[in-house]
Amino acid sequence: MANLKPRYAEWTPTPEQVAAPKVLIISNDGREGSAHISQDADVYRVKTAGGGTVSHELRAGRGLWFQLIAGEVAIGGVQLSPGDAVKSEDAGTFAFRSAGPVEALLFDLA
Repeated sequence: MANLKPRYAEWTPTPEQVAAPKVLIISNDGREGSAHISQDADVYRVKTAGGGTVSHELRAGRGLWFQLIAGEVAIGGVQLSPGDAVKSEDAGTFAFRSAGPVEALLFDLA
């Protein structure tokens, strides 16, 4: 992607997005009100006020990076604390489970 002009984007969530446990905030096509970037990447904000499970389906040929900001999350028998991350290049469904409030970023990358 040569010769792209510098630019910036802002994401302004709707009330529904503020309350959603998983919301697309950055994408290469600006769908669902997300900010646009010139990369084949989707970035989600994961935020829950209480316990629960947030899932993500990773397609073949893509990579996942989950960066925990606050709270505690279990994924596939691994317990994450703030600052921890988990990555995968295996297609399938990933279920992030928590017993309390959580804030994280989830990257789905080509």
